[in-house]
Amino acid sequence: MKKESSAPEQIEKVATKPDSTARLSRLLAEEGDKIREKANQESSYIVAKAREEYKLRLTQFLEEERLKIRQEAETEAAGIITKANAARDGILRDASAEAQYQIERAIIEVKKAGGKRSSQIHR
Repeated sequence: MKKESSAPEQIEKVATKPDSTARLSRLLAEEGDKIREKANQESSYIVAKAREEYKLRLTQFLEEERLKIRQEAETEAAGIITKANAARDGILRDASAEAQYQIERAIIEVKKAGGKRSSQIHR
């Protein structure tokens, strides 16, 4: 089995041979390509991981905001219901007082009318 030599060893071998500049340029270009490919693979993983983290945090944030909005809506709804109940109670009190007043007036009118009748009958 042939042992692969490292880049510095290859550069040294190439640099001592004739036509070394062209070979050295090619070797450096190949090593640069390998490094770029490895960096792209690693950065792709990092970018994918960052996207997943972003999605997770965004989902958590949106869920928290949804809960806040729901709580605010429930609080506002409770306030509206309380005000509506108070208004209803006020209307019922006013209507009851008005009805009681009308009843009392009707009773007075009936008594007055009854008193006039009885005075007319006794004449």
